Amino acid sequence: MAARNRSILSSLLVLGIAGAASLVACSATYSRGPDFTNPGSLKCGATEAELYGDPGDISGLAAGAVIKCTDDGVLTAAEMLAELKAIASVTTPDTGEPFTNRYEGRDMKSDTHVFRVLYKTTRAGGAAGYAVATMYLPVKPVAEKLPLVLVARGSRGGAPLCAPSRHENTPIVTTDNKDGNYVHDDYLALVYPLAGEGLAVVATDNAGYSPYKFGEATNLPAGYAHLDDTARSYLDSARPLKAALGAASADKLVLVGLSQGGHTVMGSLQVANTYATPGPIVAVAAYAPLWYTQRSWGIALNPLSIQVAGVVLNKSAGVPGAIWYHYTHAELMDGPGEGVKLFKPSMQAPIKAFVENICWSKTYAALGAALPAGAAGGASDFFSDEMNLALKDADLIFGRSCSGSGNLPLCEKWLARYKADHPVHTAKAQDVPILLAYGLKDDSIPPARFACVVEKLKQGRSAEQFSKIEYCVNPAAGHGGSVLLESDYVNDWVKAKGLGTAAPAANPKACPQTTWDAAKACDSLLPND
Repeated sequence: MAARNRSILSSLLVLGIAGAASLVACSATYSRGPDFTNPGSLKCGATEAELYGDPGDISGLAAGAVIKCTDDGVLTAAEMLAELKAIASVTTPDTGEPFTNRYEGRDMKSDTHVFRVLYKTTRAGGAAGYAVATMYLPVKPVAEKLPLVLVARGSRGGAPLCAPSRHENTPIVTTDNKDGNYVHDDYLALVYPLAGEGLAVVATDNAGYSPYKFGEATNLPAGYAHLDDTARSYLDSARPLKAALGAASADKLVLVGLSQGGHTVMGSLQVANTYATPGPIVAVAAYAPLWYTQRSWGIALNPLSIQVAGVVLNKSAGVPGAIWYHYTHAELMDGPGEGVKLFKPSMQAPIKAFVENICWSKTYAALGAALPAGAAGGASDFFSDEMNLALKDADLIFGRSCSGSGNLPLCEKWLARYKADHPVHTAKAQDVPILLAYGLKDDSIPPARFACVVEKLKQGRSAEQFSKIEYCVNPAAGHGGSVLLESDYVNDWVKAKGLGTAAPAANPKACPQTTWDAAKACDSLLPND
């Protein structure tokens, strides 16, 4: 992450937080959770190898307890602003010329002190797990009591080096990228405006990214869009932040996410009905959330996905997404080694190498090279005959069922998983304030799919509850560009909900539109269950 390469301070650096005791950074040795819970005292001295190495025996630790901690020093407001202004988010629409979005928000108000923590969490089904999160603690906090702002990043791939906490400033590789650099700008655009505003922020890698025994039973890959997996480590990341703030914590959670992270925050709202959090969730801000049917990954095997939607390798994220989704779900739910069995024998070695080594990229040459001559490059070219027989029938799209499947039990197993990852909000999740931020030039989640997001949120809500959902829509923004252009308005909204300040003023530059056209229909290929 950026602070490691810019401003690592001495081990005696002291950070003052209003309303709490000082946070003393970098003691000679790191400590396990109990020392971390001493209010206002954050002692960190784990090396890089220790942070990402053997977590030791975590069986006796509570969820959210810190196992190890590393101090990455202070990142200045000027450094954050310079990095934001250097970002060029390029969108290439299907028609028309490419265009570039850049940061147009206000200057940063506070430096931020950066820490990485390895903490206890649980995995899908409740098994013990662990994850690394990056915490940003303000040098000039915006208030005496701060909400816990949880950031959920966008898609990055599932290999250990894809994790945002392991970012290094190396050249960006667009083909078969083996770190997270290709999409790291989206992460910075999410985190820096919040941290620079003087808020306390935590961004988890999610469980399943540790290089220590990666892929083994005790450290299975992170479930891509798997709510029972990602929501747990995401919600548990609030606990280290609360402990670090001590008396400065307002003990209220604000969830912020982009794309896959938008799916994480929307799903975490529902998971939090039954999964304990260190305080109430008071607001959700989601940029271009992936909150449409997760059966999309099964639909990718249908010939219509190629013919109508152009879901082809190196032209659509739907192909690598379908691979990540099914592989990681099978590993977590069917057992270690089951993920690769979903694919053709000739594809199993390339698929395994892809999942274990490749991060989100513009193109995937190794997967392409594995295709036989003449193959279209759709998802069905990679998946086994059994999976194709089960999922390729059109009833999965238009009938919303498996009635035409050639393998009914297998289809129904996966359909149940798709539905579990896209639940209707119930109970207290229905009443949490939601802000949807979106750019009308988004080529990753185009307007017809964003309409599915809105339609889904309407399900299960009363007319009054649905009417309270708010919007920040920028006609000039692309997918990542929505964060660059809209963060001023979104961050003012976050402060209003988390701190009780005034609602954000009209901002025609950031959010020219604060409504959504309710008549816009959801994509017909995506039945919205």
